[in-house]
Amino acid sequence: MDHKKTGTILISLSMALLLGGCGADKHVTEYTPENYYLYAEAMKSAGYKKRISTAYINNTDKVFTSIQELKDNVKPSDMPSVLECDYKEKTCDAYYLGEDDTKVGSVRYVYRYSSNNLRISKTGNDVFTEYTYDKGRLSSIIDYQGSEKSASSEVIRSMTFGYNNQNKATYIKGFDTTTETKSNFDYTLEYDMQGRLVKINAMLNGAVGSYTVLTYREDGLLSSTATYGITEAGENLLSYYEFTYE
Repeated sequence: MDHKKTGTILISLSMALLLGGCGADKHVTEYTPENYYLYAEAMKSAGYKKRISTAYINNTDKVFTSIQELKDNVKPSDMPSVLECDYKEKTCDAYYLGEDDTKVGSVRYVYRYSSNNLRISKTGNDVFTEYTYDKGRLSSIIDYQGSEKSASSEVIRSMTFGYNNQNKATYIKGFDTTTETKSNFDYTLEYDMQGRLVKINAMLNGAVGSYTVLTYREDGLLSSTATYGITEAGENLLSYYEFTYE
């Protein structure tokens, strides 16, 4: 399998995972399984309405082993991506920031919550996302084609979570029909001593094929992600994202 393509798929899914944070009644640095998949809630808890993401993507044939090396050789994205939320209306707008701060390709996402303030759905970009829970723990995130779910709705992506004895999500089974081969991927998750997710491993045939490293700010919000592909020649930095907040 092409490890660079695999890494690209991981970038896509891991970025989808990371567009999410904790419940509104939790401090952002307190661990819950939802912290890193419901990111709008984390921004709300920390007092921000906007997140700006700048990407450095290795689209070259070169191997980069460090973030600084990648940044020295690859230009940042021409148009940073933005997630801007209106918490009263329970909406977030995702768009690219063009010249003169114009919004390019804007998509609005609408969120619904349960009576105990757990996110249960998100709609936008002709996709309906359903969040399910087991004893208060996030158990799955499923994307359906279309603006609502019905008996005939087609699943286009899914993530199912597994937990360890310490109540931490340590395993994800992913499925994506939008790729050329309708890909299945298994992911393992690693945490630091503070309970923060710091590594997402994409497993290939029982071994790590690529992985994403996450870093955080002092207030607990995501600061950066770096995705590495593993080949016979060693590790290659495929992408690096920096996040700022307003």
